[in-house]
Amino acid sequence: MVIKLRLLALFLFLLGVWLILTAPASAHHNGPLLPLVPNTPLMQSIIRTEAYTWCVNATAAAYPNFVAQVRDVQDQYTARTSIKHRQVDWGVPFGIVAKDAGENLIPQTGCQMQHNFVPGLQCGGCAAHVFYANNPVVVEYAADRAYVDWRTTIGHENGHALLGLHEQYDDVAFRCLTDRTWTVMSCGTGVRYPQGFDVLNGCQVLNTPWCGVQPLPPPCESPCWTGERWVFADGFSYDPVADTWYDPLDRLAFGPRASWGGRYSPLTDAWHPEGTSFFKPDVGIWYTTP
Repeated sequence: MVIKLRLLALFLFLLGVWLILTAPASAHHNGPLLPLVPNTPLMQSIIRTEAYTWCVNATAAAYPNFVAQVRDVQDQYTARTSIKHRQVDWGVPFGIVAKDAGENLIPQTGCQMQHNFVPGLQCGGCAAHVFYANNPVVVEYAADRAYVDWRTTIGHENGHALLGLHEQYDDVAFRCLTDRTWTVMSCGTGVRYPQGFDVLNGCQVLNTPWCGVQPLPPPCESPCWTGERWVFADGFSYDPVADTWYDPLDRLAFGPRASWGGRYSPLTDAWHPEGTSFFKPDVGIWYTTP
């Protein structure tokens, strides 16, 4: 039995690796859902229990505001799909049994979804990738990107793991489709939470009477005020206190306006006059100096 379990774990790990490595070459025309869903360990557990557990590694736990951002995204998934979540400590094993004050046995699920910050992660320029068929699911974040706000990435990887959703960007040419603000599964959109398309397709494959029964929050008009920045429909955002602009990938795009009207962009390490534009082919985004 031990040997069989080890072989199963190895198979699931290799399967997760295979799915991540082969998806860009074959999956752009496969529709809204990933292979194997809903028959992944996490999705089957969610179908049975309406809930799952998650944890963060030490590097992620130490990153400013990351845990709060994970919790915010998970809360929005709960509000929109009814899938409940609970944070547990890193390293809690599967299948352990605890006792309450009355010495009653309480089965524990352990951590079913790991959020891991990985310095030096090599994933073809991505911000994160997910091994959604693993048990537990493993999300690895490219810590070196040093984002201030990771919620678009967290929301995207949750879409894979919790709802079995496929990429909605161009994963053949590896190009963001920034107009796809109707889904959290594209990139460069600024969308942090599952949208109607995501909830509909994910809950259909979960096929439970409770998933997606809550109405979605009303859409935010452009621009939206987050309490810190104005967020526009194209994914760019503006911090009025610092007078700085961020791109849809949450990278600082333009610093404060200079007295002569231009702005410095760390993306090009150059100053740009107001109203001039430049293109970043690595992310497929045009930038116009405010």
